[in-house]
Amino acid sequence: MWAIWWYVLQEYLPLLWSGLLVFLTIFFLDKIFALVNLILIKGVEFSAVFNLVFALVPTFLPLALPLAVLVACLLTFARLSEDNELTAFRASGIRVMNLITPVLLAVFSISIIMVFYNAALMPETHFLYKKIYAEIKQRHPTVHLEPQTVVSVGNRFKFYVDTIAANGQMHNVVIY
Repeated sequence: MWAIWWYVLQEYLPLLWSGLLVFLTIFFLDKIFALVNLILIKGVEFSAVFNLVFALVPTFLPLALPLAVLVACLLTFARLSEDNELTAFRASGIRVMNLITPVLLAVFSISIIMVFYNAALMPETHFLYKKIYAEIKQRHPTVHLEPQTVVSVGNRFKFYVDTIAANGQMHNVVIY
C-alpha cells in the first residue's frame, strides 16, 4: 500500500508546487503595475520596493495554496483516470479511497501548517508590509498623491494636487 501512496504523491506534489507557483504569479501580477509605478514614475529606490515585494508575497500564500491544492487534486486524478490507472487499481482490488488517502493526508498536513502560518507569520508580514510602505511614503511624500485627484490623508486632511513635476514638486495644491 505504501508504494501506491508514494506513486500517487509523486503525481500530486509536482502539480501542487506548479499550481502554487502559477497562482502566486497571478496574484503578484495584480500588484506588479503599482510596484513598477513606484520605481519608474515615483522615483522610489529599487531596494525599498524589493523589500516591499518580500513582505507582500507571503500575504498571497493563504489565497494561492487552496487553489493550488484543488488544481493539483483535479489534475492528478484526471491523469490517473485518463491513463486508465484508476480502472487498473480497482480491477486489482484497490479501493479508490486508498488512492485518495495520501492526498487527503497531505492536504490535512498543509491545513494544519496554514493555521499556524495564518495565526503567527501572516500578521507579522502584513505589519512589515505596512511599515515598509509607511517608510516609503515618509521618504517620498508624493507616492500616494495622484495629480488631479482628491486624496485623504488621515481623518483630518484632504489634498488636491493639480500637477506633480518629475522632481516631486507639486503645483496648485489645495488642502482642506
